[in-house]
Amino acid sequence: MTPEDDTGPYVLANFLPTGWHDWLGYIHLSCMVHAEDQDLLHILDFLTLHKFVAATCLIGAASKLFIRVYIIPHDLGNVEDRLGRRDIMTIVQPGRRSMRILLSRLTRDRSSWEATTSEENFLPFFSHEAEDRTLAEVYNSLPSPSIHNNHKNILINKILNKTSRFSRMRTTLYGYQHRSVAAMVERELHPGMMPDPLFVPVHRVEGAAGQETFFLQPATMEILRERPSVMQIRGGILCEELGTGKTVMTLALIACTLDQLPAPEESTLDARLILTPLAFRHFPSDDFVAAREKLSSGTQRRKLANPAEHGQRIPSLVEHLVHFCRANPRGLHLQRYESELEARTLWDPLQKNVPFYYHYEPVEGRQPSCKQAPPGPKQMYLTNATLVLVPPNLYNQWVNEINKHCNRRITSRVYRAMNEPLPSARELCSAYDIVLMTHPRFSAPPRRENGHTHHANGSLGGKKDD
Repeated sequence: MTPEDDTGPYVLANFLPTGWHDWLGYIHLSCMVHAEDQDLLHILDFLTLHKFVAATCLIGAASKLFIRVYIIPHDLGNVEDRLGRRDIMTIVQPGRRSMRILLSRLTRDRSSWEATTSEENFLPFFSHEAEDRTLAEVYNSLPSPSIHNNHKNILINKILNKTSRFSRMRTTLYGYQHRSVAAMVERELHPGMMPDPLFVPVHRVEGAAGQETFFLQPATMEILRERPSVMQIRGGILCEELGTGKTVMTLALIACTLDQLPAPEESTLDARLILTPLAFRHFPSDDFVAAREKLSSGTQRRKLANPAEHGQRIPSLVEHLVHFCRANPRGLHLQRYESELEARTLWDPLQKNVPFYYHYEPVEGRQPSCKQAPPGPKQMYLTNATLVLVPPNLYNQWVNEINKHCNRRITSRVYRAMNEPLPSARELCSAYDIVLMTHPRFSAPPRRENGHTHHANGSLGGKKDD
């Protein structure tokens, strides 16, 4: 910035002493700067007043005013969170708009920082390209998941070391396919943390004292010393190149996770216990009694409160095992013992003992009258089956790939015709490992079949969909 008049009593060099000094404020410089710079100086006043930035100034050659701007990170230590307690409407929101303008005018040029240049060599501190990134550009900036040998998870280690037999598969996978499957299993079982992709790195002036890199959230203009981490979601997108065997890798993922039961949806209203019909009806432990009492009302509640009338008894060891095997199937590989269990007449009880949980909707507004019964919960079935959704033109390919790569121990059910009836949710949960369906069939309007209403997104606690 240069004064409008380089001579006379109001020359800026006569107004400030030699050397760098704290920012004096626009009021002291209003008569000595260009009109086009006045708004920027007002912005700098606001930001320094409310501790978004600090600034110093120096009169250089030819009475040129140089301003050093020191950005104050939101996570600066030893401030007792005072920076986070600023008023949203009057300080934070105007501050974000002001920071956006100021950052676009800052240069990281070393000679400007030292006030030794006479010509501006503008090296932008912040590029608006980072602010205008699309969702696709943010996604493309994410690193591909990497996985290392000697993983702490036994299943992942077996896949990486090619000791996992994929016993339900006919096809032998290549080495790179093993690594891709292991990475997908890790993303399902241990998603972990990752750097927040919405924060972009910004750098200080080269050679200046202090931390070299900070992290900026362009949408909020929040600048932090340390890049925050976010929890990754389970699952992901398989982006291998054409012809590398994405379908067989997906089938291998399904095959090696058939013993993984999804957890109930998280809720702050109640603890969602995994139930089975056998345990819910007969087990006398406190958790199951509480679940029965919460569901019951009136006469049923009084009956459940009286063990003698309800006929409660101590479950047998076999009943405990039937419940445990369905509620905690990880690592049990029950299908390997299907013949032995059928010989002991246990396979059918296991199949019918489908795990589930109750989803209670929060009660909003005024309480229902005593004549109006409260709405009951939704019964959400938990399944280790995989729902595969494909466009109609890929339907036959998926049917052929399942038949080619999977052996008979993987059971599948395919739906393409719009008028083909669906079985009950309980049957879908327990009788099949893969449910293949086209997008139009899945999105078809619900209809009543055999006295039940089937919804495309009905009460299934699913695991994956493609």
